Amino acid sequence: MAVGEETGDVETPALKPLTDDEVAELTDKMQTLQLSTDKHSLVVATLDGRSLSCGQGAKILQAISSGMMQRKFATQVLRDHFSDLPTGLEEVLAPLSGPVRKEVAAALAAQPPASSVAGFQRLGRARPGTKSVPSFQERLAERLAATAAAPPAPSEAGAQGSAEGGAGGGIGA
Repeated sequence: MAVGEETGDVETPALKPLTDDEVAELTDKMQTLQLSTDKHSLVVATLDGRSLSCGQGAKILQAISSGMMQRKFATQVLRDHFSDLPTGLEEVLAPLSGPVRKEVAAALAAQPPASSVAGFQRLGRARPGTKSVPSFQERLAERLAATAAAPPAPSEAGAQGSAEGGAGGGIGA
């Protein structure tokens, strides 16, 4: 996708492809890190505004030893950056085995190409004509506002009164 190419009504910048040398450097750095969280942070930072082929994604997945972490990387970190899905699906699945391979295949096969989704996810805009779903923070704020505005239920008011000025037995009694 070219810079400024339209996806629906939202302009999204093109992702700059990673080179094979950059992928090799990334995997070398990953090998020096012990924690999966550190590897995750490194990959996320490297992929910011970048794309990669499924073959390059397979090299990154090979640098991760745990199948569970491979699944997480493939489905949550890498999938929005693949430039050649669905044609390169077999390449990215090559280092995976067993149930992880099946789960990643299902997740990536169901994923629309990044170019048709990336702008909406990154810019936080809904497609024209679709209902916008409120975020968790918006829903929480609505509930807190409704709770604060509502008078306490009669049973709650009675319980508060007896606890505050009730007959003995309290801490200060």
